[in-house]
Amino acid sequence: MRDIVVLVRSRPFFGAQLVMFPALHQLKQWLPDHRLRVVARDPLGPVFEALPWVDEFRLARSAFDEWRAIGPDCAVLLALHPSSERHGALAALRLPPIRLGYRNGRLTDRVWTHAIAADTTTYRALHGLELLAAWRPLDPLASAAASVRALAAALPAPEQPEPGGIVLMPGGGAGEFKKWGLENFLALVAQLEPHGAAGQLVHVVLGPAEAAEAAALAATPRPGLRVWRQPSLARLAALVVGARLVVANDCGPSHLGQCSGAPFVGLFDETKPEWFWSRPGARCLTPPPGTALRDLPVATVLAACRELL
Repeated sequence: MRDIVVLVRSRPFFGAQLVMFPALHQLKQWLPDHRLRVVARDPLGPVFEALPWVDEFRLARSAFDEWRAIGPDCAVLLALHPSSERHGALAALRLPPIRLGYRNGRLTDRVWTHAIAADTTTYRALHGLELLAAWRPLDPLASAAASVRALAAALPAPEQPEPGGIVLMPGGGAGEFKKWGLENFLALVAQLEPHGAAGQLVHVVLGPAEAAEAAALAATPRPGLRVWRQPSLARLAALVVGARLVVANDCGPSHLGQCSGAPFVGLFDETKPEWFWSRPGARCLTPPPGTALRDLPVATVLAACRELL
């Protein structure tokens, strides 16, 4: 069996891995009879092994480990790190027939059979798909949405959520500066009700850093509110695939919402084009200059949500 080998950007942030899912899924769709192997220098196995289209994860602590992981049966090598000269050197040593990577004005730029210029101002999931498009044509948003649907399909049918709800993601594992505040999210939901959201299920997704939010929600239960603490990737995908609206801080799970194609409102402490997909049906909001994200008015977020609803 021939191999597809993907050298991922090894970063210990959940979102940094999620934005690579669409490119991996698209490769497997193109080459279903190939084994897809993900290679990383960090222990990211639990994330990538949860994907139905990934056949193997390989932890590589050194360049020699990476060289071995590429192997002689590699037919396609995809290097998703935007600036790794080491990955270019490994591609030159192995020379699989198809070699995809980013150009950075370095000596190893010439090793790639298909390449685009690295651009830190492009949303990262889109940038990975643009790299694949240098090899074969694709529709980036359709490809990304297909990857989220495929992940959602891994959730057993009895566990699939009722479609059409509103999904809130008030988390921000990097710190409080990334959080709009649970009280603002709940105020938003209350004000959305007169604008077509009455009776809608509201799903609140919380991560490991949101213990305070979980306690607050448990102390004041609300009708129609469903709280999901550290949901599986498949459940998270299922929630956003059928969502009528997703409202999220700059957090890891938000990338499944962005890639799903669902109406999406992203709340950022500052403009971060590499983490927001400026696509149809998506809005990025930031607070007034010199203020914190919590100071972003509920009315401003409400207006963006009403526009998408």
